[in-house]
Amino acid sequence: MTGLFMNVLSHVSKGTLAFAGFGLAARIIGTFRDLDNPDRFVWLRSFPDMPARAGALNRFYQGAIWRAHRAVANATMVDAANVLLLRAARPGAGFEVVNAPLPPREAAGAGRGVIEASIVYLRRSIPGNFLDFFENELEPQWRSAGGSVLAKFVTDHRANDFSALPIREGEEVFVWFSQFADQAALGKQRRVLAESDDWRTLSAALRTYQPIETLRLQPTARSRLQAVTTRQK
Repeated sequence: MTGLFMNVLSHVSKGTLAFAGFGLAARIIGTFRDLDNPDRFVWLRSFPDMPARAGALNRFYQGAIWRAHRAVANATMVDAANVLLLRAARPGAGFEVVNAPLPPREAAGAGRGVIEASIVYLRRSIPGNFLDFFENELEPQWRSAGGSVLAKFVTDHRANDFSALPIREGEEVFVWFSQFADQAALGKQRRVLAESDDWRTLSAALRTYQPIETLRLQPTARSRLQAVTTRQK
């Protein structure tokens, strides 16, 4: 199994509940299966700041829970270094707090709806601010076609202060998350965009950047973030 662990640095996570030994400093925003890659598991973790992240990870990986289960867990993984360290693209652009309690431990199967992550790989040599381009040009068209924007993030370039867990370095990304009631709703939005002259014009501008990586994510039954647990912004 491969993983994509998107660590999110955001003050919105303060005062949250403990999860699997991480402690109060960490919040598991969501856990997902990749609909296009059955061997990939994606999860989002949020920390108030870098020292809190280092402390929470150290407590977890040195704690009894991980020591008891690490052999079995590691045997299922072929890649655990696909980690993006992100921060909110601007104040208020991160995920809203999801206060729903975790479903019971015995909950199984799929969660509700589809969460889509769109990852834009930016080239520093290209002039201009992609966040401004997204908010002024792309986002209005995205929303008018039936999409939502739950959160927007950019690369956090601070040094990884927990070296036992590698992160992807040298990347410059912009990531936005959307929610859809189901795959049919996502497909309908894509068809509306494909028929839009304005979107085709914007798509030509997007080709200035590297191809957008799109992850269609199915929440697990125990994910706090489901397609209906957070309001559209």
